[in-house]
Amino acid sequence: MLQRAIEGSSKRAELIADGSSHSILLVKPAFKAYTDGSPVAVGDLVTFVTKKTIAGSSYCLHMSASEELYKERELVMRALKLDHDYILGGQELNFASAEHRPTMFRGIIFQSAAQQDNEGVLKGEDVITLYHKNFSSFLHFDPETHEKPVFYSSKRVNDKARKKCAWMWKVECVQVTAAAHPLKATEDSPIRLKHLITNMYLKQEGSALGLTKEYRDPATLFSMKQFNKYTDPEKILHEDMIFMRGPSGGWLGLAEEDDDDDIRTVPSLFKNVEIAPESDALIVLPVRPIALRNVVQLRRLCLTIIDYKKELEVLPDCQTTSTSDPNCSPHVFEVITECSGGLMNTLRKLIVNLTWGDDPDPMSRGTQ
Repeated sequence: MLQRAIEGSSKRAELIADGSSHSILLVKPAFKAYTDGSPVAVGDLVTFVTKKTIAGSSYCLHMSASEELYKERELVMRALKLDHDYILGGQELNFASAEHRPTMFRGIIFQSAAQQDNEGVLKGEDVITLYHKNFSSFLHFDPETHEKPVFYSSKRVNDKARKKCAWMWKVECVQVTAAAHPLKATEDSPIRLKHLITNMYLKQEGSALGLTKEYRDPATLFSMKQFNKYTDPEKILHEDMIFMRGPSGGWLGLAEEDDDDDIRTVPSLFKNVEIAPESDALIVLPVRPIALRNVVQLRRLCLTIIDYKKELEVLPDCQTTSTSDPNCSPHVFEVITECSGGLMNTLRKLIVNLTWGDDPDPMSRGTQ
């Protein structure tokens, strides 16, 4: 929280895996009608203030109202390190000095706080891999090698075995309010599967699988069915065997014909039969949290470099020719000033993570 926010007078808010002394917030009443220590009811307006002071000042959680952020979509995309057509704009959640008028928040219960036995249960927003037991392969998508998702042969089924990021899919519930709820293996409980790296949604294209950015496409709705008919359909456990049904009613499986030369992959095929073939059962394998964090970090680092490249591409011609723009220098300086800090930090992390060494200084690393 010590770094500068997009709003110059505020501190940046971050989500980190392990909390720090700056993560402790005090819940304060928004109005003087309530006093410190009073119980907080659902719907009460409250403010969040840091317990630890920074340079002698307390800071409160604050929602910006910046005209610049409202108009400049690229600033929001750069801050989120995301690239999606549905992101139209946004505002920044940061920490402002408590001397300013704090932002008031209204607490609403999203999910019951009652303890539930959900250990090992598949829930909305979980990141999983789908393993085809009969062909010993993962549901895989890599736009560099295949236009559509395929099944990729691999024996890495052990929990600690390294999984390819191309195998990782996030399960999304259709209703936002059902996020983090246990999933059901029933036809009336549709789900979406989002590819973790490309941010694209799995969909049925004819008799095979495809991908789209349009999450509202009805072809992105799938349902699951338990392999064992005696298993409770009201929940799906990690490592359960399931069948996956497409929006048109066909069961997902392997195609009998493969027209490429890669013996490790087999294309998908939806089979319009009443009973799912036992040979097309899929195993739900969870992704370890540390592997998920590494993949998400790498994706964001790569998007930082892509964003910098886009900014450079729109600059005017600065070559020393008669046709070059005489006013290009200020534009170049503006882009370098705005992006170079994030770019250099990204390159340092990539160098440290992709090389070996005890010294955290990236300049000490070899070129191997």
